[in-house]
Amino acid sequence: LAGWNERDAVAFAAPFAEDGDTIGFDGSRHAGREDIATTIGGIFAHHPTGKYVGKVRRVRFIAPGAAILDAVAGI
Repeated sequence: LAGWNERDAVAFAAPFAEDGDTIGFDGSRHAGREDIATTIGGIFAHHPTGKYVGKVRRVRFIAPGAAILDAVAGI
């Protein structure tokens, strides 16, 4: 969220795995950290964007070092 809110495409893409995916609001798929950074960078360059707000609803620890995060985010 911080990378998006700072309009920094590289920072936005950094938490994704190298082969991670994200789905745009329009259903478009961005595959891989590099594609995510490039695509989001284009969005930041050509469109105003709102700020994301996130809310953690619950964290369930399912094993040592592993948890499930239940959260929501919106612009």
